[in-house]
Amino acid sequence: MKVAITGAAGYVGSLLVRAHVARGDSVFALARDAAAIEPLPGVTRIGVDLTRPGEVPAMFFENADVVYHCAAEIAREPLMHTVNVEATRALLEQARGRVRHWVQVSSLSVYGRPRVAVITEDTPPQPATTYAKSKLAGDALVTEKSAGAFSHTLARPAGVIGPAMRNRSMVALIDAIARGRFCFIGKPGAIANFIHERNLSEALVLCGTRPEAPARTYNLCQNPTIESMVAAIAAELRKSGTDPDLRSAEIGVCPRFMRIPEGPARFAAKLGRFIPRFPLTTGRVDALTSRIEYPTARIERELGFTHSRSIEDALRALVARYRAQPK
Repeated sequence: MKVAITGAAGYVGSLLVRAHVARGDSVFALARDAAAIEPLPGVTRIGVDLTRPGEVPAMFFENADVVYHCAAEIAREPLMHTVNVEATRALLEQARGRVRHWVQVSSLSVYGRPRVAVITEDTPPQPATTYAKSKLAGDALVTEKSAGAFSHTLARPAGVIGPAMRNRSMVALIDAIARGRFCFIGKPGAIANFIHERNLSEALVLCGTRPEAPARTYNLCQNPTIESMVAAIAAELRKSGTDPDLRSAEIGVCPRFMRIPEGPARFAAKLGRFIPRFPLTTGRVDALTSRIEYPTARIERELGFTHSRSIEDALRALVARYRAQPK
């Protein structure tokens, strides 16, 4: 089958490129810089900046069995509407009459960030940020523009975690635990919203290839507790006590970590805005106290999806990479 992937040099796009190459598919991969796309057999690399979507060649879409739209602007707020909405609109128009199925890689952020909630695909979106609003607008365009032209699936993943991840947030967490500088915030049971990179690529391939997927929306998330993640990292770190920075007496057993009440932690984070490199931020407090759960019952039931890799698997790989880095 022919597969077209936008954002093919990014984290999610590159996972999909490798997954479809492994299936023996013909992959047309598009990114801002064609040289940044992994040069694999069966991959046609195309370089186009999606601030100029009219430059995408017709052959990218022509006779594509599935298009995965992974490209998105996540950092530069002034460009979010241009790339996430207007470029999506242009690509959808170009795809009419050329493709069979479109998988829109969206984001769980479209639901907003309530403090405590169980959010399913039927939960009404309430985007709170410019990025989330632009992603929801893109989703709406896919539903609108695909009508009568091709089928579509909306996939809304959590943060992706795994050996290939580029975001250094997990490295910072591992380092804090290794150096005995981590502390819990608030009551036990906070939930982290991540999905293992392998699980995500497998879920997206199902969204792109299963006949039951069209016209469906799927949330893609694993919901580990903060305690389970810290325990997994600590256990992996404790396997070798040779690191002089590793305070082995302070890690490995979660109750030994200090637990700070949420109120004082939020107050300290606000004061810390005025202190250079202060480690506690409002965003980190939010992440360590969130109790949002995104069940994946729908994709499991309808497409036969299973989480083949655990979050602990990802954390073990990341700790191994952390240990290999020069200290």
